Amino acid sequence: MKQRTSGLQKASQWLLADSRLLIAGSVIALVWAHVDFFGGTHTLEHFTHFEVGQLFAEPAEPAADAEHSPHGMTVHVLIGMAMAFFFGIAGAEVKESTLKGGDLNPPSKAAVPLFATAGGILGPIGVYLFLAVVTGKIALYANGWAIPTATDIAFSYCFGNMIFGKGSAPVKFLLLLAIADDAVGLVIIAFGFTDFAQIHLLWMLLPVVAVVLTIVTAKLLQGHKNHSHWLYFPFMAISLYGFYRTGVEPALAFVPIVWFMPHAQTDLGLFAHGESERDDTLNQFEHFWKPWVEGILFFFALTNVGVPLAGIGVGTLLVAVALILGKPLGVLVCTWLAVRVFGLRLPDGMNYKMVTCIGMIAGIGFTVALFVAVKAFGSPEYAMQLPEAKLGALFSFLAAPLAIWYARAAGIKPADTPEQPEQVIELETQPV
Repeated sequence: MKQRTSGLQKASQWLLADSRLLIAGSVIALVWAHVDFFGGTHTLEHFTHFEVGQLFAEPAEPAADAEHSPHGMTVHVLIGMAMAFFFGIAGAEVKESTLKGGDLNPPSKAAVPLFATAGGILGPIGVYLFLAVVTGKIALYANGWAIPTATDIAFSYCFGNMIFGKGSAPVKFLLLLAIADDAVGLVIIAFGFTDFAQIHLLWMLLPVVAVVLTIVTAKLLQGHKNHSHWLYFPFMAISLYGFYRTGVEPALAFVPIVWFMPHAQTDLGLFAHGESERDDTLNQFEHFWKPWVEGILFFFALTNVGVPLAGIGVGTLLVAVALILGKPLGVLVCTWLAVRVFGLRLPDGMNYKMVTCIGMIAGIGFTVALFVAVKAFGSPEYAMQLPEAKLGALFSFLAAPLAIWYARAAGIKPADTPEQPEQVIELETQPV
């Protein structure tokens, strides 16, 4: 019995690793959209736009437009709100990177990767808009400018380890770029796709109150080092409801809460083994919710990736090329500027071939690119552009085999130095 349990645990760990549930959800969605046995896109659309409230309501004659009601709590809206956990963990990772020993502390230490991050954002935007102008479709696709700015941390880390070797300087450079990209992405989602004319400012008092309560609670419990993250869960719920009613993207509702949770004074680094042994409040939140977030990502992919390949169009080209070509171009150019113009130095053991390869890996935008695509083209007037952009985000996976091919052609080999275990660092927590 004990051996069976151990095998089940190993199977669960394998399933939760390397975003396999996200991939599974994507594959199922694509099959669902193309196989008539399941009803194709019709049943997938019905599932995605199903009103959750109907499960608990008395049977009644549905309204003609109930399936696509913009105000109902559909499966799609519910999954979008559940993505608050995904972005909450992303916000926590950015926060930890600003702590002592973190990749963003001090900022001068991360100067070159931050230049690369700027290039990895501006490059894809430039390529996207340039292609939109060249194809004469700028008026139709301009709103999707932010889609190719994304970098999928999990997939980038996976392929970065495969190409450069675990714990190598290029992988650390890539992770820092991806973390900074996440931080910028949060800002873009918050301000780039919010209709401020439609915001109900009164409801914004709820997130403000939630943040204040978080700060006060953290200070009152300052002497209790590793108290449970569940104490802050009501504040997250308040913030989520406030964001939802305000009109600001509710998936960002947990970010301001986790930012002020008690945390360790130091950071060991993203994906570091020692992080799993820490039990400060912020790490508790991350460790508890990461497996659940993998499940949320499964349903996120299931409700967003199911687009028929017949939907390939100009938007697919714009997003895919901007990610696959614009990322490495922008990363390389801005890194070169950082070194040649501003006198900064590449990390030891790195060269421009590696920087180019890093930019290619960062071109895997997938998860966040899909999310931004829904924000950019989610309204009815973009019914044609949305499936095209989704397929572009999906095709950004081509960046991975291209990066592997480039690494072999350029003579880049995995480092033989395995990742060293982290030294024990004091785990004292501080409230804010």
